[in-house]
Amino acid sequence: MVHIFGVFGQHAALEQDSERMTPRLRSILVQAMNGSTLASFMPAVGEGVGAEASSVLSSGNLYGLKERAVALESLSCIADELMGLKPGLKQALPHKEEQKLERFFGQTISSVQDLREHVYRQVTGLLLNLSWVAETIGDSDKLSDKLKVGKYAKKEISTDHSKWVDDLSAELTQFGAKLACAEVTTEALVMLWDFAIAETASTIVDGFSRVRKCSSEGRAGMILDVQMLHGNIRRLAPQGTKEDFRIVDTYVKAFYTPQEEMMHFCQTHLEFSQTQKVALINQMAGAFGWASSVKSEMIAGIGANDSDAFV
Repeated sequence: MVHIFGVFGQHAALEQDSERMTPRLRSILVQAMNGSTLASFMPAVGEGVGAEASSVLSSGNLYGLKERAVALESLSCIADELMGLKPGLKQALPHKEEQKLERFFGQTISSVQDLREHVYRQVTGLLLNLSWVAETIGDSDKLSDKLKVGKYAKKEISTDHSKWVDDLSAELTQFGAKLACAEVTTEALVMLWDFAIAETASTIVDGFSRVRKCSSEGRAGMILDVQMLHGNIRRLAPQGTKEDFRIVDTYVKAFYTPQEEMMHFCQTHLEFSQTQKVALINQMAGAFGWASSVKSEMIAGIGANDSDAFV
């Protein structure tokens, strides 16, 4: 496990304050390293094996997607085989060793899935470029005078979706083509698409939170955009993927939350950042003519201020 993480994992995730891996996986890796550094478990950099390892992780080799899948699925297969041996081992070992056996299967063997998720999530981020999405969806600081009204501050309901939907769909199509080239297992393919969809949804929420002003007609346009993109994803993703866009749907539809219920929404929906909540309040206040005192009180109530988002 340490060797696989050393080659394919995010080393910074070993830091205690990192959220990029589960505490269980971090604990198992640190314990297995036994005070050694990750470098001691990796091929030496230079000619031969080290140089080959660097080539494997290059963008031209899809960041080692195929190699990652082979390593992870092989490890997962071993874990499954060991799980099948558990009943026999439990019977063969003395009763006093039962607690150690349970700890081994509950921590070490179970952390194999954590490692798979960690590595697949990382390579998904490398293969799917979403760096441009949030800024493209939102209203830039550099809007021309002609566009000062904002992309979603429309006065009429549009029947056409935004261009970013087509661009993002093209990006996801390329992502799918890359996965097809690597010929990963069906289970790995589903995991990779699940991570891609989750990251896409999160990025879209970031983009919507960068919208300065939004009318009711503009919000209808957002809903249309989300529906079009979600439909494209359904056609692209393999059967079995979660296709979970709930975080986007919740954020967009929160625009229609009654004013007196908005504070409760902000307090209970911890999946959204303060910046995203402030942006939502600003959008609603502008669209529905809230008094500035009401808006300020609500923003203060969630422990934020107007500077956390566009006003």
